[in-house]
Amino acid sequence: MIKCFEAENYYCLKSVALDLQPIHALIGPNDSGKSSLLRAMRAVADVVDPRNADPPPRGAVLTARASDRWFRLTGTDARPTLEHSGLQGQAPDLLSRGAALIKWDAEQLKQPSGLVPESIALRFGSDHGSGFPGVLQSIQGRGDESFAQLRDALVEKFPTLRSLGIAAVNQSMLALRAQLRDGTVVPAAQISEGLLYYAAYLTLQHLRPVSLLLVEEPENGLHPSRIRDVVCVLRTLAEKGTQVVIATHSPLVINELRPEEVTLVTRASEARGTVLTPMTKTKDFERRSKTYALGELWLSYADGSNESELVP
Repeated sequence: MIKCFEAENYYCLKSVALDLQPIHALIGPNDSGKSSLLRAMRAVADVVDPRNADPPPRGAVLTARASDRWFRLTGTDARPTLEHSGLQGQAPDLLSRGAALIKWDAEQLKQPSGLVPESIALRFGSDHGSGFPGVLQSIQGRGDESFAQLRDALVEKFPTLRSLGIAAVNQSMLALRAQLRDGTVVPAAQISEGLLYYAAYLTLQHLRPVSLLLVEEPENGLHPSRIRDVVCVLRTLAEKGTQVVIATHSPLVINELRPEEVTLVTRASEARGTVLTPMTKTKDFERRSKTYALGELWLSYADGSNESELVP
């Protein structure tokens, strides 16, 4: 697990250090640097798992630290350079299972896809959820209780639903389809976006585990009552060894976390760049936290710009 992540000269991240928990959320105004932090962490993880390699710009220095391990990625005009605390020739193991960044897009989730070969680690085809039918088919084909558990969890939260399944479009392509309790079959194009998003989050528990899961705005498209369920899924992943970092604008997401699991991200000026303030270090936190739930504390004092009533 990453205990501290440091970034220098990475776009709006001039010089920041982010202390992290197994599950951690970044909150703050638009254009403050939350997404940049996720991309920076992804860039470091891509050294280990280069499927989506996005090298840092020249002069950027990104460092991930654990209790007794670290590695550092430095952007150059050519290939980024890597330093780490392991023995010479030994690959860094701090992010040995790579990372995944997700920001679901309903249109991507609805698209038909092919089968996922057994020889390939089971995962979505993109950050936006492409390949969803193939992923579900692979889970269903395992012959264990995984697909039944996923189906039952969906039905519990969506009472009109009987099942979410897969149909063959042709010999090589699969498509989603839902069946309602009254027997109505719903094609992929007409499936509720909220149901798709929630199903995609449930599916994460059945994929190849990654070391780091980066989540952009998990609240999007979900009914407020489902946000707690999604955070519960993410916390379960964290308890099983996948570190989860969330960028969010939702006080409902923050309400499901502990104070030490939240960091406020602001950017007072372009010259200074992003500033990170642990929620526990915001103004009058001890007094205010006795009156407000964590998300409501942020919402009550946020101004959507530099959060001056929160940042010391």
